[in-house]
Amino acid sequence: MRYEDDGFDPTPYDRILSGIHTPKRAAANAEDIDAYRAARENSEIQRDIQEESLSQIDDEMVPKAASAGASMEIAAEEYAQDFEEDFEAADTDFAETDGDIEAEIDSELAAETDSELAETVETAADKELAEAESELEERAEPVSAAIENDKMQEESLSQIDDYDDEIKDKNAEAVDEITPESDIADMDTEISEEEAVANKAENTETDAEDYISSPKIEDKTDDKETASKISLDNLLIANELNFTEIRDGESTRVYIEEDILVPDIKPDMAKILSMDGSVKCADKEIKSGQKGEDRIKVTGDITLETIYIPEKPAAEPIVTIQSRIPFRTDWGISTAPFSSAVIKPVIESIDYMVINERKFRAKLTVVLTMREYAGRYLELFEGIRGEDIEVLKEKINITDILTKKKDVLDIEENMLLKENSPMPGRILKYGINVVENHKQITPEKAVINGTVYCNILYLAESPEDEIIETSMEAEDFMDETAETGASAAALIPDPAFYQGKIEFTQFIPLDIDDTQSGSRITFDGSDLSVRIKNFSEDDDEASGIGFALEGSINTSIEIYKNVEAEIVTDVYHNEKELAYDSEPFTAKAIAGSGVTELSAREIINIPAQYGDIEQVIYISGKVQNVECTVENGKETVSGVIDAELLAIAADEEKTPFKMQHSLPFRGSMDISGAKAGMIAESDIYVKELWFDKINNKQIEVNAGILALGTVSGHETCSLIKNPVFIQNENDGKRKASMIIYISRPQDDLWTIAKKFRTTRERISRINGLDPDKAISEGSKLLIIK
Repeated sequence: MRYEDDGFDPTPYDRILSGIHTPKRAAANAEDIDAYRAARENSEIQRDIQEESLSQIDDEMVPKAASAGASMEIAAEEYAQDFEEDFEAADTDFAETDGDIEAEIDSELAAETDSELAETVETAADKELAEAESELEERAEPVSAAIENDKMQEESLSQIDDYDDEIKDKNAEAVDEITPESDIADMDTEISEEEAVANKAENTETDAEDYISSPKIEDKTDDKETASKISLDNLLIANELNFTEIRDGESTRVYIEEDILVPDIKPDMAKILSMDGSVKCADKEIKSGQKGEDRIKVTGDITLETIYIPEKPAAEPIVTIQSRIPFRTDWGISTAPFSSAVIKPVIESIDYMVINERKFRAKLTVVLTMREYAGRYLELFEGIRGEDIEVLKEKINITDILTKKKDVLDIEENMLLKENSPMPGRILKYGINVVENHKQITPEKAVINGTVYCNILYLAESPEDEIIETSMEAEDFMDETAETGASAAALIPDPAFYQGKIEFTQFIPLDIDDTQSGSRITFDGSDLSVRIKNFSEDDDEASGIGFALEGSINTSIEIYKNVEAEIVTDVYHNEKELAYDSEPFTAKAIAGSGVTELSAREIINIPAQYGDIEQVIYISGKVQNVECTVENGKETVSGVIDAELLAIAADEEKTPFKMQHSLPFRGSMDISGAKAGMIAESDIYVKELWFDKINNKQIEVNAGILALGTVSGHETCSLIKNPVFIQNENDGKRKASMIIYISRPQDDLWTIAKKFRTTRERISRINGLDPDKAISEGSKLLIIK
């Protein structure tokens, strides 16, 4: 906006808004202002010519001074003294002449017309500038001729620097005498009040610096060199937040290779049919010391079950070997001080090869996953005692462990054979899986209901009800068949398959409040075992032979609680400069959990090389490739179950063989707090895995799956650490008190208020803003401090 003459004297506020910075003495009328500016521009041109001339003089003075001899030292000192006196006298005369010129210009401005005013000012300025230039050139000639010594040059230049310092002080005094018309500045270009004053000073003809040949010296101070920090350690107001942080996801792989010998009592090996195993760590929980750990030693055992086909059918069509393989690894992973870590081992893959009939090699990959429980102590900044500061606060939720308990449940249950099932003679292999059905948690106790699923591969008793010992040699077996007249196939016991389950209920006492946010239950059934049992041993059971499940279930329960905390993420002082360090912090909070039961079904075609199938003798499965996704209100899980089936062909030799097949599954569960972008976790358990024989060429495989899902939100914020006040030499300078600011992208009330050290409430009130609404880009805001 430009000010136009409308016949009245503009107010200082009108001049600022129109962009006019006019000295007080030239405000008589608008026409005089234009003439005055024309004269001012001509004076600046003359000053530039004068500065250029002096620069040429200096260029001549320096090389000549460098070639001077020592004989001129005394003369140079005397001349320097005379030069100083003459320069001071000239400076005094010059100031007086300048004052006369100023008075003359002021009187002429009031009386002359526009054209005469410009001519008079220009003529007077040119005349005085020419006289000043001539006088300085006359004084400079003897300087270039006399200063010929190195020492003389240094002393003379030092004196000139002193005069420059005096000129600088005069400039500062001239600027201080100019009173600003207004404190308003347009902060879109970020012009401060000091810069506006400097602009006015350049437009003022009476300033002494406009008529001297020395360049203007800007007073810039390095804040880093002059700033000092004031510690606030004794004035801080802080709150404490203690919680247990759960860290998941750290894992490593252990590769194990072992050569295993076939026991002497076992027949020679022809082919490995299947190999499976379980792994257990020696230490279920590892605790860290005062300084934490950077390496963890993990030891454990692998129980390997190998099913193979002997070279001669002898007494058994298939033979099993149980092997124990110890392992040890030094895991390079850092843990927090006084934390505890639970290591979960899982066999990822097993490879094998037969070296000879009495030796085979197993290669295993074990994945170790760590779940760390680390106590966290946070000191949350709240304020500074005795100081008026503005703070930005955020509310975050943090999941804490309300309680963590372990309990042991002893199991001793009988499993009856189904009708028409073969009577067990020897157990070859079994698998046990413990799965949660449902739970109920109150402040006093946790009631957990679960099921133990058992898959058992066994050899049936012989047709004569005689159990053939595995120590029987092939020759003895053949002799016995010859004596009895029975065929070898008739006396070889058939493998059989049994599936059973035992339901249990466990009570775990608790002492918690009723503000839980979720829970997690894990079972360890590695201490459970299965044996053949004669029920006649028990008075309350019918006579006969069946299976007994014995041992203990180690149950762990974790109950979580979400804690809401208010954290200061930014701070500033309205008057003082405040600095601090930022520490990033990520808070994890459970948003919700859910449970669902899924099913999978696949039809497997029997490979042609095996012909028709007589029966399936064992089935097992592992969950692989689990993926979780979160949508609004639900969590979706997917994966596959790698199923392995052992079967007997319907040929004369009853050849055992193995089939493998993948069963994909997918499902979702409703979780009220789930939102896109959250992190999903799930525990997938195979509850039941069974098969149905469709015909001699096809088998239908079915799986019952339990999925437990948890959705968590992650919030990242910055914690205020080590706040200090910064004090420097510029603190005393007056800042602009009124500012017109044009908003930029990503601006909000907080960033603008912090930039100009005011408050959000004040900006909203002055500009009529709604504090809850975003500020549009390009909005013009009036900032008043």
